[in-house]
Amino acid sequence: MTSGSFEFEDRVVVGRSARTRSNGTAGWHGTIVGESYENDDPRGRILSYAVAMEEDEERVWMVEPEDIEQPS
Repeated sequence: MTSGSFEFEDRVVVGRSARTRSNGTAGWHGTIVGESYENDDPRGRILSYAVAMEEDEERVWMVEPEDIEQPS
């Protein structure tokens, strides 16, 4: 699995780290449905991705780019 930049509708998995374990999302699978940019500027750095998780179909989770991986 590799982390990096993602496009809408990309399938992803949340990596296992202290932060994702604390959030309860470590190892979850989902689809990219949005992005949050620094200063709300689409040309700026992506702060987090909105991920619709298969394990929690009622909510969208904001996940930092370094915590998301492409499934192998």
